[in-house]
Amino acid sequence: MGMDAKPHTPAVDLGTPTVVGMTERLSGNPEFRKELDNICKKCGVEHAFYGFVNALRLQLPGCSTYPLDWAGAYHQEGYHTHDPLISALNGSRRPTFLGELETIPAFREIWVSHARKFGISPPQIGVPMFGPHGETAILVLHAPEAPRFEAERKQLLRKAVIHAVEFHESVMATYDVREVLDMPVLSEREKFCLHHAAQGALTAVIAQAGGISNRTVETHLRSCRSKLDAKTTVHAVAKAVHYGIIQP
Repeated sequence: MGMDAKPHTPAVDLGTPTVVGMTERLSGNPEFRKELDNICKKCGVEHAFYGFVNALRLQLPGCSTYPLDWAGAYHQEGYHTHDPLISALNGSRRPTFLGELETIPAFREIWVSHARKFGISPPQIGVPMFGPHGETAILVLHAPEAPRFEAERKQLLRKAVIHAVEFHESVMATYDVREVLDMPVLSEREKFCLHHAAQGALTAVIAQAGGISNRTVETHLRSCRSKLDAKTTVHAVAKAVHYGIIQP
């Protein structure tokens, strides 16, 4: 299995502090830790990490079997801002072995040199999963060595995919995807105005259709731009459509 992402894929900043609460809820859930431990046993690996990459806000709430000292060191060293493992999986479209990432200096620094000091073997398998709101969920499995034979590799990848999907469904059954990703929530009026703007309607037309003033329409659209981190209304429309907030 090859990776779709190239080594020069831009890294994403995963350290945005607004996800601390969600990260604590995921990582602090004993049932999720137990499930990850079971995945490790069933797949014959040492550690597992599960998390989200949200392309809208560039955040990574997640949970893992990592020891706490490594989790602290990872963020203290700022690895979350340039880890090629995350950016590669965020750009990938299929499960894969991660051995080729060892050619990237940043990967070797983080996962071959530093992580080994904490007793953590390099990540061997990555499984990306995609949702309807622009999110990418990933499962990463760590093992000292990758399987040598093709049949074993296929079997391990198959197990990883099955367990990744099951675990993702378990998280989604516990939390709403918008809550997990801290996605912006638009009011019904804001969505109304943005939807009509997407159809090319002018401010006066939107105001008449909604029974509100022109100034109120402008206020709602300005709020949409702010919540969606968009510079223009057209940009806000594009983001809202992409993330399923409004329909085109």
